[in-house]
Amino acid sequence: MASAFSGILAYGFSQLKNHGSGPAWWGQHYGPTAEDPTAPSGILPGIAGWRWIFILQGTITCLLALFSYALIVDFPELSTRTFGFKFLNEKEAAFVVARIEKDRHDAIPEEYAFLFFSCSMSID
Repeated sequence: MASAFSGILAYGFSQLKNHGSGPAWWGQHYGPTAEDPTAPSGILPGIAGWRWIFILQGTITCLLALFSYALIVDFPELSTRTFGFKFLNEKEAAFVVARIEKDRHDAIPEEYAFLFFSCSMSID
């Protein structure tokens, strides 16, 4: 989706150039060039179009991330206990976890313990 609409969105967002408020240095800078070394220099009011692209696409990304947090489903064994969209009840979740365990043997994590060794050295 991002690839399909990024060009269209970037074009639309860049049309906001010289709109908005912000520090003067956020605006469009213009001045002398190699073709016209005597052109006047200055800064147009508002925010530059390329800055609008970054501001708005970043805002859309953050809003979609917050919205997606509630919609993305967790692993079946945690689907009934965590925040988010719940589509399995306890019985269905247990069935799915048992099936995954039978198929891949990775649904139920293995128990492990850390072993701590102490070493002492003596100089004789």
